[in-house]
Amino acid sequence: MRRKLLLVSTLISCLIFSVQGANNGDIQTLRNASTGIAIPIIYSLEGNEANPTTGLKETPGLSSWEYTFTQNADTDKWYWLSFPVLDTLTVKATKAYNVFKPLFHTHFTEDLEIVPTYLEGIYWREAGVTNRISWMMNDWTANHNYHVVTYPQGYKVHLMPRVSNDYPESFFLQINGYQAPARLHFPIYSGTENWIGYYLAEPQMPEKALASIWDDVLVAKTKDWCLIRSAENGEMIGKSLPLTCGEMLVMVTRNIHNFSWSRYTPVSAIRKSEPKFFVFDEKQDYIPVYVRLEKGLLGKIKEISINVRGDCKGAVVVEDSLEQISAYLDNPTELIDGDVELGFYFTGQDIDPELGYMTLEPSRLQGMYSAAGHRYPYFELKLREADLAGIVPPKFALNQNYPNPFNPATTISYQLPESGKVRLEVYNLKGQLVKTLIDGTQVSGLHSIVWNGTDTKNRKVASGVYLYRLSSQHNVQTKRMLLMK
Repeated sequence: MRRKLLLVSTLISCLIFSVQGANNGDIQTLRNASTGIAIPIIYSLEGNEANPTTGLKETPGLSSWEYTFTQNADTDKWYWLSFPVLDTLTVKATKAYNVFKPLFHTHFTEDLEIVPTYLEGIYWREAGVTNRISWMMNDWTANHNYHVVTYPQGYKVHLMPRVSNDYPESFFLQINGYQAPARLHFPIYSGTENWIGYYLAEPQMPEKALASIWDDVLVAKTKDWCLIRSAENGEMIGKSLPLTCGEMLVMVTRNIHNFSWSRYTPVSAIRKSEPKFFVFDEKQDYIPVYVRLEKGLLGKIKEISINVRGDCKGAVVVEDSLEQISAYLDNPTELIDGDVELGFYFTGQDIDPELGYMTLEPSRLQGMYSAAGHRYPYFELKLREADLAGIVPPKFALNQNYPNPFNPATTISYQLPESGKVRLEVYNLKGQLVKTLIDGTQVSGLHSIVWNGTDTKNRKVASGVYLYRLSSQHNVQTKRMLLMK
């Protein structure tokens, strides 16, 4: 009954605003230039009394919220988000096909097949069950027509690698509507992942925002940080940043709760910098690797990556003595049984940026289980200044193209141990040159380039197997790739 009264009172508040706030003018927002997130300006309403049923002292105002998406050419990209602003008054405005409308864009291929332009899938969890909107049988799954987006619901959005230059690389969602009621209550289910939206306008540290249930929280995770309760001493392990409006939090608790975000003194929003040098595929979830650095390493190391059998699984920009690498793994045993190394992109005041790698002995990476059980492992690693002596330059290496098979474009990456003249060429199986992708001098380190399946005259080539060859002054390597239309 309490929940029904809350929903009714929220609707009444919105209706009151539609009458009293109609003369406030255009919708206004403050946009964060680095993240693309627009922080809503909430209009205050004179004479608004507290609702006797819910105790709310303010009515949600007309607001606008935006989220920018960028489709990478060579990697899988995931976004974790929620909707602090929704149009709850217009019929069908909160249906998934309206809220996520730009993501559902499709186009025709040369073979007149209709395919998605951006989206691989939208995922969310309700009552411990994972749901998904995806492309099937030449259309989006039926739930995109009937799923209703709500303020407390969090979503993970999976974008496909970019395969066409005919459509914008970046695009955004914009929602015009009403800010979520600050004291909205919603259920938290025990022993399972709850994907919840942080809809308060003020940034807060997680231990404050979750104050009412903090001692019961076992896992609190966003895309940028993760806190896990230790099974040994019950303390929270890891690194956190303030929760900001529109973020999605994955949370596991011991018990069931009727939850509402706590409100304390707000803090400044902090957005973690994204790695620029190391490239990796994101997955739906990650395993946190906590790296503690000696003080003398700060200012020398710019980025750290973790690699398994030569493939980068995650990286972090070094800004503090405790950092978290989000490792996107198929299985956590990869960090125990696999060939693991750390990559370093480091710089100093008197040296040029350099790249190096260090083989990681299994004993250095300590795997732990959380109080939430074996489904939530984490790893700890300590880095010392003495470790710099074990860093070696990258080897000459030509990596497997990705994706493979591909249509119409693929990314070829490679490593150079030293600066010098480099050629990267594509051949057909007859040994005929199809296209020269690189012919010039490059610095040492990681490099990548996209081949769009065209020849030297920019004509599209036929389906089939192609060879790509990387050559330098001292080395040559060749690999195969498959273009499949």
